[in-house]
Amino acid sequence: MTGALFEKWFQEQLLKNIPEGTVIVMDNAPSHSRLLEKVPNTSFRKMEILEFLERKKVPIPPESKTKKQLLQLVATQHFQKTYNR
Repeated sequence: MTGALFEKWFQEQLLKNIPEGTVIVMDNAPSHSRLLEKVPNTSFRKMEILEFLERKKVPIPPESKTKKQLLQLVATQHFQKTYNR
């Protein structure tokens, strides 16, 4: 199940079929939240990594020309994953 499918099921099925005042307890299952922005990894294209770093206002040294060097720069920044909960 994906976050989008869970959200749709939650809103369209669950909420419409439970009594008012019901308490819903959710754990941290991956489908219970949606990642807002992915932190670049080796599956990203070089241009996507550059765009990510520019959005985050990270200075890119002139010597960082390869994808590997850009990913090393990403790793030094310790970006936190952000979720829509």
